[in-house]
Amino acid sequence: MEITHVFRGEEWVSSAPKHLLLYSYFGWQPPELLHLPLLRNPDKSKLSKRKNPTGILFFRAMGYLPEALVNFLALLADPAREGEDEMLDLPAIVRRFDPQHVPISGPVFDLAKLDWLNGRYIRERLDPAGFVQRVQEWAVSPERLTRVAQLAAPRIERLSDLGPLLAFLFSGRLALTAQSFENTKLDALSTRRALSLSVAEFDKLAAWNAVTIERVIGRIAAALEKKPRDVARPFYVAITGSPTSIPLYDSMELLGRDLVRERLRNAIDLLGAPSKRELQEWETFLRSDEVAV
Repeated sequence: MEITHVFRGEEWVSSAPKHLLLYSYFGWQPPELLHLPLLRNPDKSKLSKRKNPTGILFFRAMGYLPEALVNFLALLADPAREGEDEMLDLPAIVRRFDPQHVPISGPVFDLAKLDWLNGRYIRERLDPAGFVQRVQEWAVSPERLTRVAQLAAPRIERLSDLGPLLAFLFSGRLALTAQSFENTKLDALSTRRALSLSVAEFDKLAAWNAVTIERVIGRIAAALEKKPRDVARPFYVAITGSPTSIPLYDSMELLGRDLVRERLRNAIDLLGAPSKRELQEWETFLRSDEVAV
């Protein structure tokens, strides 16, 4: 295929000799194999999709600029030299890249560093007109604004009511505590089970829309032998920050799968993440209930 270089994660190092032998057996010229260290959390644990927001759509939903994210990732693979400005455009990133500078130990995926870098791009690279354009692209595209208006109009009396009602649609993580879930008609265990099961079930959905989201929560409610509207209450809190808001399933569709996943994980952490054994038992219970139905 005329590929000259292959960059992949360090977990493939042990397979490299086998791959090189295959090239040799076929009489092909092997590409250069380079292995990159795995990204780590600040506590040095492995960055994983199951526990961390790693999808590109999450970072777009959070309002990170594409060029800031590219810059941030490039610095993880090729850190800035002493005295060098860390704010680099793509041509500079390409020009300076040297495999010899790739760190051996896993670089830390530091969201605080990404926030700092994204802030610099907003302040230093965007003039007022450019800033307005980026905000429009991120939050108020005509399609999104029309959908929001349809959901919000029946629930307000003044246009100024839109601020508190819709703030969750333009926020990252919500300011919640465990106490936020106390008056949701579900006991603490049922709330933990419902939220935890939903994360895995939402990841399985081929289509992300209000109809499929409602079906998942309906199935969880049936397994817990609870009313769907009662099971929906803690989801309202986790997703919108309030027990009541604009329609839940439409809100989740608007926010997108990645941001919903992160808010659910945050809520689960507040309430107490289930052990592996608990989660396996709950998932088995949900599967058996599905078969029985």
